Amino acid sequence: HKLQIAWTDFSGVDQIKEANDANLHDIQAQTAPDIFYVSGVHMKYSNLIDQNKTIEKSALQAMGFVDGIILTGPKTGVAADPEKALRVRKVVHDYPVGLASGVSATNIKPFLSYIDFVLVNTSIADKNHRIIPEKMKALREAMGN
Repeated sequence: HKLQIAWTDFSGVDQIKEANDANLHDIQAQTAPDIFYVSGVHMKYSNLIDQNKTIEKSALQAMGFVDGIILTGPKTGVAADPEKALRVRKVVHDYPVGLASGVSATNIKPFLSYIDFVLVNTSIADKNHRIIPEKMKALREAMGN
């Protein structure tokens, strides 16, 4: 079975100060059942409306609005901070958490206890975004797959 993922850099979670009154049942009814919808919190290149809003608060607000929460590094090709992954994991418990931006075979190990999935391209693809099998194999091996 092929997993289909819909990813958006901008879920809007970082742009709200407090959780809105949306009905999660209505949101789930509008979501295709065979799509795993993921989006990030405190994403690379994003600006928080509330500069004091913690990544923990954003992660908690994202729960229910997305199927998986994405964490990124500060820019494309730069790894995230494992400490942020730990902080998010502590508050969302077993809710799916993923890693994007800068994921590679050489830096994935510190994240493995905190994440459930990765979105990766730069470290495993050529300049035309074609997957290089050897790099994909190295990443999978580093992840224990």
